[in-house]
Amino acid sequence: MSKISAILKARKSQLKNKKDGKINKKSSETSNSTGVHKNSGAKKGLQNEVKQFLDKSQNETPESENEDMTMDDFLNGDFEDSAVTEPTTLQKNKNPSPKDQETEKGVSKSKKNRKEKVTQEQEESSSSDEEEADAEQYQEQLDSLKEKDPDFYNYLKKNDSDLLDFNADAVLQEDETEGGKRSSVGKTEITMDMLSKWRDHLNNQKSLTTLQKVIQAFKAAAYLNEDEGMNLKYSITDSRVFNDLLLLAIQAVPRVLNHHVPVQTEKSGRKIVNTDNKILSRLSPMLKSYGFSILRFLEGMTDAKNISLLLRETQNVLPYMITYRKFLKQFVEAVVEVWSTNRDDSVRVSCVLVLRSICLTADLTLLEFVFKHMYLTMIRICSYTTVHTLAAINFMKNSSADLFLLNPESCYLVTFRYIRQLAITLRNTIHQPKPETRKLVQSWSYVHAIDFWSRLLSRATWLSREKGIAVEMQSLVYPLVQIALGAMMISPSSQLYPMRFHVLRSLIYLSRHTGLFIPMAPVLFDVLDSPELSRKPKPSTLKPLDFEVEIRAPTAYLRTRVYQDGITNQMLELLGEYYVLYATSIAFPEFVIPVIVRAKRFAKKSKNVKLNRSLLILVQKLEQQTEFVLTHRAKQKFSPANLDSVETFLANEEWDKTPLGAYVVVQREIREEQRRLLREAILEDQNHKEDMRQKKKGALKNDDDELNSLSDEELE
Repeated sequence: MSKISAILKARKSQLKNKKDGKINKKSSETSNSTGVHKNSGAKKGLQNEVKQFLDKSQNETPESENEDMTMDDFLNGDFEDSAVTEPTTLQKNKNPSPKDQETEKGVSKSKKNRKEKVTQEQEESSSSDEEEADAEQYQEQLDSLKEKDPDFYNYLKKNDSDLLDFNADAVLQEDETEGGKRSSVGKTEITMDMLSKWRDHLNNQKSLTTLQKVIQAFKAAAYLNEDEGMNLKYSITDSRVFNDLLLLAIQAVPRVLNHHVPVQTEKSGRKIVNTDNKILSRLSPMLKSYGFSILRFLEGMTDAKNISLLLRETQNVLPYMITYRKFLKQFVEAVVEVWSTNRDDSVRVSCVLVLRSICLTADLTLLEFVFKHMYLTMIRICSYTTVHTLAAINFMKNSSADLFLLNPESCYLVTFRYIRQLAITLRNTIHQPKPETRKLVQSWSYVHAIDFWSRLLSRATWLSREKGIAVEMQSLVYPLVQIALGAMMISPSSQLYPMRFHVLRSLIYLSRHTGLFIPMAPVLFDVLDSPELSRKPKPSTLKPLDFEVEIRAPTAYLRTRVYQDGITNQMLELLGEYYVLYATSIAFPEFVIPVIVRAKRFAKKSKNVKLNRSLLILVQKLEQQTEFVLTHRAKQKFSPANLDSVETFLANEEWDKTPLGAYVVVQREIREEQRRLLREAILEDQNHKEDMRQKKKGALKNDDDELNSLSDEELE
């Protein structure tokens, strides 16, 4: 009985392997040369019993098996497909004659030639019919076994009940029975009924066979109307079926995978799976196909809601694909591209969440690849900065800094490498001051790189101070400050003052969050003493320059009142932001003496009334802040042995409640309102220009006389 049970198990395993396409055709000569000689005694005792069983349970045998297969062949056979592999002689003599050897060589040679002639299309067309015939034949044997041999049936029911649970429809699950339609080219057309049955099987039974079908159909949808989709099994012609299939694939597949191979979440938020799980190894080809199908959809989708849904559901599958390095690299590149180019906020947030999930699960090598690709993509996008792209650039900087600090070790390596690259670029510009080398420093990419690393190091300093991590990142603050100061002084031209103001803002941000002193007053005094502010400006009707989205002032703005007023506002803003950092410092009275003396001296010589008035107001606020600090300092008793009181001086005092702090807060509100109005004016002007371009195109297309009525100034 156990021998017959083993035969049935092998038969069942053969049918399942055929459906999955994983049958490894082996030569029967190697397996039979050892099995026949070792087990010949046992086989003779089983031949009669097996023959009786086959006579009872099998009414009809395929012609090829009746004519060519003997009882020894059945016991020793590896159940290969007779349509592809020719039956060979199984019994061999221990010392075969030369004639037998030549015969065996001829058989193996003809067998090899026959395999080479069989094409892939013939295998695919014949496999489905053979699988259906074998499945139905095996099902009939099981159905008749209960009546013809009840004792053996009870034995199987008691010891091997899985054999009796076999169902041809459950293993093969023919698409026609599920509502599918067979097309003229041999493909199965997916219908709503088929999707409904698949959904029931996945939700109720968590069937892996159905999962494989859904993934195959998902791949057909990904390569729809493309050459790569011509050889796939399924076809889609209905848009409703296409949409429902996408929802089923991206939502049900993670649930079924989690049922068979659960995902474990660590305290750090990292999601892992047991890679030694046998089911996971079996699902490896399916997961790779599913991953590249997702990648295909991500590259071709344009709708923001669909992209967000796809990325959100993909997070649940990533722990199973963490070992597929080729797919992960391509997937990271696609997600980063969407993150940097898509204008929808929900899509960008979904991209950040996906990248965060990868960073929490990936190793150091993959992390370095993710960080490097994000940084280079961000710098490439930042090279074109306008009022429309500024918000997206700031989002990229902030989200990148958060992701980088998920792993301080990899973050330090990447940060060190690219800060060093900035230093090398600056050194080459100083040693070879050519226009080509200066463009590398005096560019949006260089300025945004300094600003990004300032934000990153500021957050790293906070983490090291509050949580004790990323301590090694503080050592990179000094070289970054030196690079920033050198980039500002690389050219004293007043045309590059906007770039200088951008770098100063980055340094102020870095100083505010790290608590480090950075000497920025000399750079601001250099602007104050420049000829651009001391000379009499030319009248101009130009609109105000938006310093936030400009790195180099246009030539038309130089020595104009508009540009002079803009520089004045920027300089006063940065002076206030710089000195308010130390508003609660015990050394503030001595710290502001140079700027007070310098400002009063400039006001006596300058003929710029507006600048003088604004500068004296700032001096007045600095003096009031000095009196405020001196009043509180007089109440304290300090000694060299009591330095703790110096560190806690005005620690409980809010900086925005001090005289200088209140002034800076009001100035921030005024400037924010001015920037809002300026941006609205710029957007309105750009929209007007776009309308003029559209009218021009319409006039040219329709051959209308409207083009003659538009002036050149309106078209510009």
